[in-house]
Amino acid sequence: MDYIKLFNQYAKEFDLKVKQIIGKYHHSFRVMEIAREIAISLELSDKDIELASICGLFHDIGRFQQWTKYQTFIDDKSIDHGDLGYGILEELYPDNEDKNIVLNATKYHNKYCIPKLDDRTTLFCNIVRDADKLDIIREQCNQVFQNEIVIKAELLDDIYNRNICKNKYVTNEVDSIVRMISWIADYSFEYAYHFLIDNKIIENKFNLLKIYGETDEIKKLEEFVYKEIEKRI
Repeated sequence: MDYIKLFNQYAKEFDLKVKQIIGKYHHSFRVMEIAREIAISLELSDKDIELASICGLFHDIGRFQQWTKYQTFIDDKSIDHGDLGYGILEELYPDNEDKNIVLNATKYHNKYCIPKLDDRTTLFCNIVRDADKLDIIREQCNQVFQNEIVIKAELLDDIYNRNICKNKYVTNEVDSIVRMISWIADYSFEYAYHFLIDNKIIENKFNLLKIYGETDEIKKLEEFVYKEIEKRI
């Protein structure tokens, strides 16, 4: 089965000239590649490396319909795109022994946590979750247009408690950057932390926070984050 052809056939049902649609199209292929690299780093079989790639490619299949119908990617204002993708793939994806893994990797990639699943399904869910967040943190929030840098206490509390920052506290660019940094608490594989360091992603995010100067608060946060990363590599 040519899964890239299947994905492209579905994607071409939507208007790829729309910036938001084509953006998710390219994001899907980047996540596919990162998922593949994670699988390779775990020394999985060739079959499972391919499966990880497929899971990465299809993880955001719900985004095309979500934007077309609701004109937003905010799930709370439209529909949970992981759940939507699961429903789409139930019909689109061919029946085989790995279909349930692809469906669950899609369903749970955007959730705060994965429910109790079998070990094999959980593995691929975590690969996609890491790959998705790595592409987002690399590609998004790379500029700041605010006149001052203020980090909300609620966001700092989440990070220092080793939690992902809650969406309800995110209202501007600085909040979004801090929330992305908080993902260090949620990556499952060592590959992710090397990816962040090797691509200078965390460094670049902190440089944005220091655009008007380094405060004691930012310095403390940066030291904490790098220590947390060092524990994991």
